[in-house]
Amino acid sequence: MCADGLSNQEIADALFVNIETVKSHLKRAYGRLGLRNRAEVATYVHHHREAGRFAPRVGRAMTPEPIAPQLGLSDAVLAERRHLMGLSSTSRASLTDRADDVAAGSAAYADRLIARWLTAPTTAPYLEQDAVAKRLAEHQARYLESLFGSDLGGEHVEMVLRIGATHHRLKLPPQWHLASYAHLIGEHLGLLFDRAGSVHGFLETVDVLVRSVLFDTSLMLDAYEMHLVQEILDDEANRPTASDSYETDEGIDAEHIGTPVVAASMSRLAADLTQVGVRRDFIGLDADRLSILRRIAPEIEQAIPAMLDDFYSLVAETPSTAELVDDSSIDRLINQVDIYWRDLLHSRFDRGHAASRMRVGMVHERIGLAPQFYVAGLGRQLGGILHALERDPSPVDAVDALLRAVFFDLTFVIDAYVEARANALTQTDRFASQLIAGLSTGMAIVDVRNRIEVVNQQLLDLVGIPAAIAHRMPVADALPFAGIDELVDAVRQSGGQRRSIVVAFRDTTLRLTMVGLELSATGRVGMVVDDIAAIVRLGEERAREQQRFLEVLSAVGAVAWEIDRDTLLVVAVSAGSAPLLGGTEEELLGRLVFTDLIDGPDRRAFEETCLKLGDGGASQLDHGLRPVHGPTRRARTTLAASNDRFGNPTISGVSILVADD
Repeated sequence: MCADGLSNQEIADALFVNIETVKSHLKRAYGRLGLRNRAEVATYVHHHREAGRFAPRVGRAMTPEPIAPQLGLSDAVLAERRHLMGLSSTSRASLTDRADDVAAGSAAYADRLIARWLTAPTTAPYLEQDAVAKRLAEHQARYLESLFGSDLGGEHVEMVLRIGATHHRLKLPPQWHLASYAHLIGEHLGLLFDRAGSVHGFLETVDVLVRSVLFDTSLMLDAYEMHLVQEILDDEANRPTASDSYETDEGIDAEHIGTPVVAASMSRLAADLTQVGVRRDFIGLDADRLSILRRIAPEIEQAIPAMLDDFYSLVAETPSTAELVDDSSIDRLINQVDIYWRDLLHSRFDRGHAASRMRVGMVHERIGLAPQFYVAGLGRQLGGILHALERDPSPVDAVDALLRAVFFDLTFVIDAYVEARANALTQTDRFASQLIAGLSTGMAIVDVRNRIEVVNQQLLDLVGIPAAIAHRMPVADALPFAGIDELVDAVRQSGGQRRSIVVAFRDTTLRLTMVGLELSATGRVGMVVDDIAAIVRLGEERAREQQRFLEVLSAVGAVAWEIDRDTLLVVAVSAGSAPLLGGTEEELLGRLVFTDLIDGPDRRAFEETCLKLGDGGASQLDHGLRPVHGPTRRARTTLAASNDRFGNPTISGVSILVADD
C-alpha cells in the first residue's frame, strides 16, 4: 500500500488500524529491509512483483489470500457443518425470498448498529475515526445482504472469515460481534412477521435465520482462533529465550518457564464480571423484555423435554459428537441442559448468571467440544424452543426477548472458550518455545540403501561417532535403535510422510523425525535428531510441582479459592475441591458457595468479615460448612484482600477442614 502511494492515514483506514500502528510497522519494515524512504519502498516492491514474489493487486488493494483453505474448510467440511446446522437451499428459501426487502434497509440498519457501537464503552474506541465507522457500516450492510441472499457458499464464507480476522486485528473481542447479532435478528423480526403469512411460517423463518447466524458465528470463531494462535506463536518467537538471555550455569531460568504453579492448579473464570451490566444493556435486556421472558416461560418449559430428546438423538447419530456422549452420561447431560433453559427464562442476567454461563464454556472446552459444535447444538435446541411460541399472543416480542437472552448467554460462554484456549496456548507454547530454543539438533540424509550420506557435527556429537567413519555408515549401526530401518522404509512407502519416534539413548532421550527428500528420484530420507532430555525433565518437574501443590492442599484437607468482594461469587478454586466442598471446580465456580454452603449461624459473620476486609487486609475465622454433597463439617478459613487482573477487589482464601460434625 505504501508503494502504491497510499498515505499512512489511508493505509490505517483500509486496514482498520490506528495510524500509529501503521507508522510503527513501516518503521520496522524499513529497518529490516534497509530502506530509507517511500521511493525506495516503491522500487523494492516493484522489483519483487516483477519476480513474482508478491501477490498481484486488484486496483489499489492486495488480493487477499483465501482463509478457508488455511483452516481446512473444504467444500465437504462446510457442507457437513451446514448439514449439522440443518441448512440447505430449501430450508433457506424463506430467507432468500426476503433478500430484496432486507437489502433495501441494509444501509439504515448498519448506521443504527454503528450508532449503538458508539454508545458502548468497549466498542466506541474502535470507531473514533469517521472513515473507520463508515467503512464498517458498509461491511455490515454487505454482510446483511449476503446473509439473506446468498447460498452461504464460498464468497460468503470468506466474507465471514475476514470479519473474524479483522476483529482479531482490531483487538475487538468476538463476544461483542455475537452481541450485535441480537440486534441484527431483533430489528428484522417485524419484517419477517409481516411477510410470513402465519405465525408458524414466521417461526420457521426465524429458526433458519438463527441457524444461519450461528453458522457464521462458527466461521468467525474459526478465523479468530487461527489469528489468536498465530499471534501467540509470533509473540513467543519474538520473546527472549533460554539461549538468548535466560541461560544460567544451572540451565534454563525457571522464572521464565510457563506460568506460576499455583495459577496452573486453579480453575478460574475469565471475564470481568463488573462489565455484565454493560453487556446486558448493549444487548437490550431491559425490564420489559425480562417480563416477557417470565410470561413465556410456561410455554417453553413444556417444550423442553421433546426438544432434548430430538437433540440428543441427533448428537448420538453425528460421528463428531457421538463419542462425547455415552449411555452413562446422557441422563446427567439432559438434566443439565434442562436446568440451563429454565434458568434462562427466570434469570436476572446478573453477575451470577454470567458466571454460570462461563462455567458452561469451561466445561465444554475441558471435555474437548469445540465451540463450533457448541454453537451448532445451540442452534438445533433453539429450533425446538422457538416453535413453542406458536400460540403466543405477541410472537414478535416473545421471540425478540428470548433471542436477546440467548445471545447474552452465548457471549459469556464464548468468553470462557476464548480465554481457556488462549491460556492453554500461551502456557504450552511459552514453555515449549523456551525449551526448544536450547535443543541440540542433529541432522543427516540417508540414501536409498539406508546409509548415512550427509551428517552434521551435532548428530556426531549426540551419538559419539567420529566424522571419519560416519560417511556411508549404515544408519542402524550409527543409531542402534530398534526398528530404525523399518521407520526409514515406512517414510519411503508413505510417499514422504513425516514419521517420528522418541527413544532412550545412553543417558538422554532423543526424538527422531524422518521425512522424504526427492523420493521419486533418489529415495533419500532426511533425519532430524533432537536431544529432548531437557524438555522431558523440565516438563516432568513442572507437572510434579503442580501436583505437589495439590497434594499439600489435599493432605491437610484444604481448598484455595478467590471470590469477588462485591458479590461474593467464586471466581477461582483449586483442583481437588470435592473432598471439602462436595463439588467439582466447574460446579463451584460462579456460585455463592461460601455463603450458600456456610452453616446458618456463621453465615453473617463470614459475609461481614469478607466485606470489611480492606486492601491488603487479612483475617481468619472458624465456621460450619455444609457441602454440596456430604455431611456438615467445621472449617477454618484464612482470608486476604487483593485485586484481580482487571483491578477489581477480590478476596483470596484457604479453607481447611477442622473436623466433621
